[in-house]
Amino acid sequence: MTTDHVLFGWLSLALTVISYLPYIVSVWRGNTRPHVFGWAIWALVSLIAAAGQYAGAAGPGYWATLLSGLFCIVITIMAALQKGDKSITRHDKILFVSALLAMPLWYVTNDPLSAILLVTLIDASGYIPTMRKSWYAPHHEMPLHYIISNVKHILAIAATVTLSVTTLLYPITLFVLNTALILMIYYRRRQLAYL
Repeated sequence: MTTDHVLFGWLSLALTVISYLPYIVSVWRGNTRPHVFGWAIWALVSLIAAAGQYAGAAGPGYWATLLSGLFCIVITIMAALQKGDKSITRHDKILFVSALLAMPLWYVTNDPLSAILLVTLIDASGYIPTMRKSWYAPHHEMPLHYIISNVKHILAIAATVTLSVTTLLYPITLFVLNTALILMIYYRRRQLAYL
Protein backbone atom coordinates (compact mmCIF):
# COMPACT_ATOMS: atom_id res chain seq x y z
CA MET A 1 0.00 0.00 0.00
CA THR A 2 1.38 3.38 -0.98
CA THR A 3 0.82 6.89 0.30
CA ASP A 4 -1.25 7.52 -2.86
CA HIS A 5 -3.62 4.68 -1.97
CA VAL A 6 -4.17 6.16 1.47
CA LEU A 7 -4.60 9.68 0.05
CA PHE A 8 -7.18 8.49 -2.49
CA GLY A 9 -8.88 6.51 0.28
CA TRP A 10 -9.24 9.64 2.41
CA LEU A 11 -10.46 11.66 -0.57
CA SER A 12 -13.06 8.98 -1.33
CA LEU A 13 -14.23 9.17 2.31
CA ALA A 14 -14.49 12.97 2.10
CA LEU A 15 -16.58 12.72 -1.08
CA THR A 16 -18.74 10.07 0.55
CA VAL A 17 -19.59 12.53 3.31
CA ILE A 18 -20.03 15.38 0.80
CA SER A 19 -22.39 13.27 -1.33
CA TYR A 20 -24.56 11.96 1.50
CA LEU A 21 -24.92 14.97 3.81
CA PRO A 22 -26.84 17.17 1.32
CA TYR A 23 -28.98 14.15 0.46
CA ILE A 24 -29.77 13.59 4.15
CA VAL A 25 -30.57 17.30 4.61
CA SER A 26 -32.83 17.18 1.54
CA VAL A 27 -34.67 14.15 2.97
CA TRP A 28 -34.95 15.89 6.34
CA ARG A 29 -36.52 18.95 4.67
CA GLY A 30 -38.92 16.77 2.70
CA ASN A 31 -37.51 17.71 -0.71
CA THR A 32 -36.20 14.22 -1.46
CA ARG A 33 -38.31 11.11 -0.90
CA PRO A 34 -36.03 8.07 -0.89
CA HIS A 35 -37.49 4.64 -1.53
CA VAL A 36 -37.20 2.90 1.84
CA PHE A 37 -36.63 -0.59 0.47
CA GLY A 38 -34.20 0.56 -2.22
CA TRP A 39 -32.04 2.20 0.43
CA ALA A 40 -32.35 -0.80 2.79
CA ILE A 41 -31.10 -3.04 0.00
CA TRP A 42 -28.26 -0.62 -0.77
CA ALA A 43 -27.28 -0.54 2.91
CA LEU A 44 -27.11 -4.31 3.15
CA VAL A 45 -25.26 -4.89 -0.11
CA SER A 46 -22.82 -2.01 0.51
CA LEU A 47 -21.80 -3.50 3.83
CA ILE A 48 -21.39 -6.96 2.32
CA ALA A 49 -19.45 -5.50 -0.64
CA ALA A 50 -17.17 -3.63 1.78
CA ALA A 51 -16.47 -6.88 3.60
CA GLY A 52 -15.73 -8.60 0.29
CA GLN A 53 -13.44 -5.79 -0.84
CA TYR A 54 -11.65 -5.95 2.52
CA ALA A 55 -11.22 -9.71 2.17
CA GLY A 56 -9.95 -9.17 -1.39
CA ALA A 57 -7.21 -6.85 -0.06
CA ALA A 58 -8.64 -3.63 -1.48
CA GLY A 59 -6.88 -1.60 1.20
CA PRO A 60 -8.25 1.94 1.43
CA GLY A 61 -10.37 1.17 -1.65
CA TYR A 62 -13.07 -0.35 0.58
CA TRP A 63 -13.37 2.59 2.98
CA ALA A 64 -15.89 4.53 0.87
CA THR A 65 -18.04 1.44 0.35
CA LEU A 66 -18.18 0.85 4.11
CA LEU A 67 -19.05 4.46 4.91
CA SER A 68 -21.65 4.49 2.12
CA GLY A 69 -23.29 1.45 3.72
CA LEU A 70 -23.50 3.28 7.04
CA PHE A 71 -25.03 6.36 5.39
CA CYS A 72 -27.51 4.10 3.57
CA ILE A 73 -28.67 2.82 6.96
CA VAL A 74 -29.30 6.40 8.09
CA ILE A 75 -31.26 7.20 4.91
CA THR A 76 -33.29 3.98 5.25
CA ILE A 77 -34.26 4.94 8.79
CA MET A 78 -35.18 8.46 7.67
CA ALA A 79 -37.24 7.09 4.77
CA ALA A 80 -39.08 4.77 7.14
CA LEU A 81 -39.76 7.46 9.74
CA GLN A 82 -40.36 10.45 7.47
CA LYS A 83 -41.80 11.02 4.02
CA GLY A 84 -39.96 8.29 2.17
CA ASP A 85 -41.57 6.17 -0.51
CA LYS A 86 -42.75 3.06 1.32
CA SER A 87 -44.30 1.22 -1.61
CA ILE A 88 -42.79 -2.26 -1.41
CA THR A 89 -43.26 -4.67 -4.27
CA ARG A 90 -42.77 -8.42 -4.42
CA HIS A 91 -39.62 -7.72 -6.45
CA ASP A 92 -38.25 -5.55 -3.62
CA LYS A 93 -38.78 -8.35 -1.10
CA ILE A 94 -37.04 -10.88 -3.35
CA LEU A 95 -34.03 -8.56 -3.69
CA PHE A 96 -33.79 -8.09 0.06
CA VAL A 97 -33.93 -11.83 0.78
CA SER A 98 -31.37 -12.43 -2.00
CA ALA A 99 -29.03 -9.91 -0.39
CA LEU A 100 -29.33 -11.75 2.90
CA LEU A 101 -28.17 -14.93 1.11
CA ALA A 102 -24.85 -13.35 0.05
CA MET A 103 -23.12 -13.99 3.37
CA PRO A 104 -24.02 -17.69 3.57
CA LEU A 105 -22.96 -18.02 -0.08
CA TRP A 106 -19.59 -16.49 0.79
CA TYR A 107 -19.27 -18.82 3.77
CA VAL A 108 -20.11 -21.93 1.74
CA THR A 109 -17.87 -21.07 -1.21
CA ASN A 110 -15.13 -19.54 0.96
CA ASP A 111 -14.69 -16.98 -1.83
CA PRO A 112 -15.51 -13.27 -1.44
CA LEU A 113 -15.95 -12.98 -5.23
CA SER A 114 -19.14 -15.07 -5.08
CA ALA A 115 -20.60 -12.64 -2.53
CA ILE A 116 -19.42 -9.63 -4.56
CA LEU A 117 -21.04 -11.01 -7.71
CA LEU A 118 -24.32 -11.60 -5.89
CA VAL A 119 -24.45 -8.25 -4.11
CA THR A 120 -23.44 -6.39 -7.27
CA LEU A 121 -26.30 -8.04 -9.13
CA ILE A 122 -28.66 -7.29 -6.25
CA ASP A 123 -27.46 -3.69 -5.99
CA ALA A 124 -28.05 -3.29 -9.71
CA SER A 125 -31.58 -4.65 -9.23
CA GLY A 126 -31.94 -2.43 -6.16
CA TYR A 127 -31.83 0.58 -8.47
CA ILE A 128 -35.19 -0.48 -9.92
CA PRO A 129 -37.37 0.98 -7.11
CA THR A 130 -35.46 4.28 -7.20
CA MET A 131 -35.52 4.42 -11.00
CA ARG A 132 -39.23 3.59 -11.05
CA LYS A 133 -39.95 6.34 -8.50
CA SER A 134 -37.64 8.80 -10.28
CA TRP A 135 -39.29 8.16 -13.64
CA TYR A 136 -42.64 9.34 -12.28
CA ALA A 137 -41.29 11.94 -9.82
CA PRO A 138 -37.83 13.04 -11.01
CA HIS A 139 -37.86 16.09 -8.75
CA HIS A 140 -38.06 13.85 -5.68
CA GLU A 141 -34.52 12.59 -6.27
CA MET A 142 -31.24 14.48 -5.94
CA PRO A 143 -28.90 13.86 -8.90
CA LEU A 144 -26.01 15.77 -7.28
CA HIS A 145 -25.68 12.93 -4.78
CA TYR A 146 -25.12 10.43 -7.58
CA ILE A 147 -22.73 12.75 -9.44
CA ILE A 148 -20.53 13.18 -6.37
CA SER A 149 -20.80 9.44 -5.70
CA ASN A 150 -19.39 8.77 -9.16
CA VAL A 151 -16.32 10.88 -8.37
CA LYS A 152 -16.07 9.00 -5.07
CA HIS A 153 -16.09 5.68 -6.94
CA ILE A 154 -13.26 6.85 -9.20
CA LEU A 155 -11.21 7.86 -6.14
CA ALA A 156 -12.03 4.57 -4.39
CA ILE A 157 -10.81 2.66 -7.43
CA ALA A 158 -7.60 4.72 -7.37
CA ALA A 159 -7.24 3.86 -3.66
CA THR A 160 -7.60 0.14 -4.28
CA VAL A 161 -4.37 -1.74 -3.58
CA THR A 162 -5.19 -5.08 -5.20
CA LEU A 163 -6.94 -4.64 -8.54
CA SER A 164 -9.18 -7.62 -9.22
CA VAL A 165 -12.76 -8.47 -10.09
CA THR A 166 -13.41 -8.87 -6.35
CA THR A 167 -12.23 -5.34 -5.53
CA LEU A 168 -13.37 -3.47 -8.67
CA LEU A 169 -16.65 -4.99 -9.88
CA TYR A 170 -18.82 -3.28 -7.28
CA PRO A 171 -17.58 0.34 -7.65
CA ILE A 172 -17.44 0.14 -11.45
CA THR A 173 -20.99 -1.22 -11.61
CA LEU A 174 -22.24 1.52 -9.29
CA PHE A 175 -20.54 4.14 -11.46
CA VAL A 176 -22.40 2.87 -14.52
CA LEU A 177 -25.75 2.63 -12.69
CA ASN A 178 -25.38 6.08 -11.13
CA THR A 179 -24.67 7.53 -14.56
CA ALA A 180 -27.81 5.90 -15.97
CA LEU A 181 -29.91 7.22 -13.07
CA ILE A 182 -28.49 10.75 -13.41
CA LEU A 183 -29.22 10.83 -17.14
CA MET A 184 -32.74 9.48 -16.61
CA ILE A 185 -33.55 12.05 -13.90
CA TYR A 186 -32.43 14.96 -16.07
CA TYR A 187 -34.17 13.53 -19.13
CA ARG A 188 -37.46 13.14 -17.25
CA ARG A 189 -37.21 16.59 -15.66
CA ARG A 190 -36.72 18.11 -19.08
CA GLN A 191 -39.47 15.99 -20.61
CA LEU A 192 -41.98 16.89 -17.88
CA ALA A 193 -41.09 20.58 -18.15
CA TYR A 194 -42.45 20.55 -21.70
CA LEU A 195 -45.75 18.88 -20.79
